[in-house]
Formats: sequence, C-alpha cells, structure tokens
Amino acid sequence: MIIRKPYAFLIKYFKVIHLILFFGILYLLFRTKNIFEFFKDFSSTGTYTYIENLALKYINPIMIVIAILLVGLFLLIYFLMKQKEKKVLYYLMAIIFYSLSFVLYLFFLSVFNNLEFTSYNNQSLVLFRDLSRILYYVNYIFLVVAFVRGFGFNVRKFNFEKDLKDLDISDEDREEIEVSSNIDYENISNFVRRRKRNFKYYIKENSFVLTIFLIMILFSTSAYIAYRSLVTDKVYQEKDYIFFNDLYYTVKRSYLTDKDFYGNIIKKDKYYCVVEVEVVNNTSEKYKYELNNSRLKVQDSYYYSKNNMASKFEDLGNVYKNQIFLPNTTNKYILIFEVDNISNDIVFELYEGVKEVGEEAIFYYKDYLLNPYSFKEQDLGVYSLNDPISLEKTLYQEGIFTIFNYETVELENYSYSKCEKEICNTYNASIVAKKGKSLLKIDYDGNKDIFKFLNIEGNKSISQSEIENVTPVNYKENTIILEIPETSDITLLFNIRNTIIRVKK
Repeated sequence: MIIRKPYAFLIKYFKVIHLILFFGILYLLFRTKNIFEFFKDFSSTGTYTYIENLALKYINPIMIVIAILLVGLFLLIYFLMKQKEKKVLYYLMAIIFYSLSFVLYLFFLSVFNNLEFTSYNNQSLVLFRDLSRILYYVNYIFLVVAFVRGFGFNVRKFNFEKDLKDLDISDEDREEIEVSSNIDYENISNFVRRRKRNFKYYIKENSFVLTIFLIMILFSTSAYIAYRSLVTDKVYQEKDYIFFNDLYYTVKRSYLTDKDFYGNIIKKDKYYCVVEVEVVNNTSEKYKYELNNSRLKVQDSYYYSKNNMASKFEDLGNVYKNQIFLPNTTNKYILIFEVDNISNDIVFELYEGVKEVGEEAIFYYKDYLLNPYSFKEQDLGVYSLNDPISLEKTLYQEGIFTIFNYETVELENYSYSKCEKEICNTYNASIVAKKGKSLLKIDYDGNKDIFKFLNIEGNKSISQSEIENVTPVNYKENTIILEIPETSDITLLFNIRNTIIRVKK
C-alpha cells in the first residue's frame, strides 16, 4: 500500500482550509455572542425568561462538532508550519483556545441544564458572564487572521501571498511510503518482523495525522457522552429541583416496604414504593396537573400509582388525588406504587406533558433515580429524659428528637391570648379527661409527627389506636396533650414502622 505525506495537499488547499476555519469561527462567534448576552442580562437583572430546552437553544451539538473540527484543522496547519519552520504562534494559540472552548461549551451546557433546579448567586453569574465574554471576543482575533489568509488579501502584517509562496511544495512533501503486503509463507517469523517494522515506520511517518484523529475521536466521544448525560438522557437524583410548566418539582424522598402503618403485611409477594413529590407554585395562578400520569420503572416493567391505599400509608404523607396547586404554595404529596419485586434499579418518571406528533401522542418524562429507604426491624434502645434521640435510622432519615418531661394529669389549665381590632385579651381554659381516662402531658423538642407512632408500656399496655391527641390549637408550643386509658409506671414506646425507641423516666 502506498501512502503519501499530506504536506503537499495542505499547501495546495491552504486557502480553502482557512476559508473553512473562517466560517467555522464565524458561526461560533455568533453562537457565543448569544451566550454572553444571556449571562450579561441575567447578571444585571437577576432574572431570565425560561423556555423549553433552554440548554439546546444556547449550546447545540453543531457548536461542539465545529470546535472539534477547528482543533483538528489547526493541528494539521500547525504541523505543516512547524515542518516548514514558519511561525506557529497563531495556530498554537488557536489549538489551545478552541480546546478550551470545547470544554467551556460542555460546562455551559451543564449550567443551562442546572438552571431548571438551581439558583446561582451573583458571584457565579458574574463569572459566567466574564467567561462567555472572553469566549466571545477572542474569536475575533482568530477570525481576522483566518479571513486574511483565506481570502488572500496582502495585508502587511499577514502578507498571505508571501506566506503561501514560502510554503513551496518539495519532493519530500510528496514522498511515498511503501508498506509491503507480500506474505512469505515459508518463513512466518520474517513476515511478522517485516510487518512489525513497516508498521513502526508507518506510525512514525504519520504520527501527527494519527494524533489529530485520536484527539478528534476523543473530543467527539467526550462531547457525545456529555451531551447524552446532560441533556437527552439526564437522570436526576432525589432532592434535585427541576422546572417545567411554570412549577418547580422534586422528589423529596422515597420508601420501600411491604407493611402498612401498623406493621401488617399488605399483600403476599407484593411490595410498595412510596414516592414523596414536592411541587412549588411561585406564581399567582392556580394549577392542576396530572401528576398521576407519572410512573415507576423497575428494571423493564412500568407501574402506575394507586390512590386508593391512603389509609395504609397515612404516616408517610397525603396521597395525591388531583389536588389543585394554589398560588404561592409548597405542596407535598405521596404516590404509591405496587410492584412485583425489589430491585436496585428503580427510576421514578415524573410526568412532564404530552405532545402530538402527527397522529401519535408522545408522553414526556423527567427521570429520577430513587434510593428508597427500606424499613427494617430494629430496636434503638431506651433513652432517658433530655437525651437527644437521632432519627437518622427511622423513616425521617434526619433530625433530633428530645423528650424533656412527661406526666399524667386529670385536668390541665392553661391561658391564651386573643386579639380583635388591635385589642388583645387573655382567656383561661381547661382540658378535662373523660371518665376512665387521663391526660398525658409531654414536653418535647423536634418533629411532633413522631407522636403518631406512640404506644405506651406500663401497668396496662396502650396501642397507638387508643391514644387521642387533644392538644388545643392555642396551646403552648412544644407541649402535646394526649388522652389515654388510665395506667401507671409509663414508658413511652415509639414504633416507627418497626423501628423501636423507648423513653423512660
């Protein structure tokens, strides 16, 4: 096989290559101008107009491909000028700049995607503005030189005609490399050595061309992977916020269990994945959204929510049943999915909307990779009054809870204030236990929802179904009043979905 060195080709099409460089740079210049103006306005006003596929509007795949192409072409001309002992500063700087441009395009692609669920501070916006400004204005330097050398104007500083004349084509530029393809079947070892030697010669003679192709392949692969992971196939994590249809959405947490609120098996060989979704409406409008169209993907199977099982999971939140999202509110609802098996690959697909493409309706989703909390049977021990109790190993997964004191009384007197027309009066009131019952008064600090799981051990064991919260709405904070059957020698037992915590005096 005969391979000819590329120098003659590069010299012959020197102007054409620079014209390609010129139009490629010109395209990037206009695109980076849009990025710069976006962050310039965003940093000065603190607001921007959201549009669907914001990242694709400002960073498209063509920009990344052109940046890779420019690096490849500049590398070719750089090696040519180097071989001809000409000045290479322009080409070297261009290689560095457009390599950095490639990296910055991927960076800004991530920034635009994160705008859906992240708020940047003013310092970050100023940094984005300055980076895009540099990216925009430096293009002019390389554009002018590419224009002069591409169109061949005799500007004194560049003197294109002289440069091209100096790049005369010599016989060495047309030198051919012969790679033997004859196989000596009588001497395999000689054949292998010859092939190995010729291959080394080929690599050595064409090292710069191969380097360029390797760099372009590396850049293209990186761009493709980044584009897929940041845009088309982006997978969100729990607690990531996203924005669409004028609302903010996030998956706060998820749970996986086969038991109900009281610890009973719901269905044999069935499991339930409960997903808590938060929807924030910062607008002045009411919104109704078909959140029930969201689905759960477990391996290759899809499951849709069941809203008729609210009583089984009332401790985990309110089930979504097409409620309206009121203006300026934060709404939390749970979706319940009945699944056939447990897997480490559980994806919650948050319904985004539907579009008509021809006669076909296509549904769009945002994917959340779930890390559901699994309820385990565990006893966290016995705590004393004033001991901080960590809730990290419970369904709450965070927080500290403390019981300062508890006692039983038959009557609880308290006072409260009530104001009407800027006149406030103090009133006295009482809570009286029913016959055969007493009032359990508990001083605490932390999440009061934990009292939904309270049981009592004593002379008489009392389950949570026998306990009633009778705390008045105007009662003092961090104290709860519970009506319980009469008993003595009380130990507080919290059974939080089979996680046991005891508090004893």
